[in-house]
Amino acid sequence: MKRVSWPLILAAVLLLAWGASDFYHYAVTGQAVLQYYEGAQLVRSLVNYSLVQGLIKVVLGLLVIVVPCFAGKKKA
Repeated sequence: MKRVSWPLILAAVLLLAWGASDFYHYAVTGQAVLQYYEGAQLVRSLVNYSLVQGLIKVVLGLLVIVVPCFAGKKKA
């Protein structure tokens, strides 16, 4: 099995950190904004978009690590 190169690991770590910051913004700032603007549907969609962005970034970060590990294996 080939080792995953350092640029891929760095990209994965950065994507995971970026996704974690989106989750933090959703949990802290987004919930406070939703409480302040309780009836505004546009604000709700913007806050939920932050959650979706965080999920996509975390999934991409995990795929950057996992896919090269399995793609590098050769069948014997």
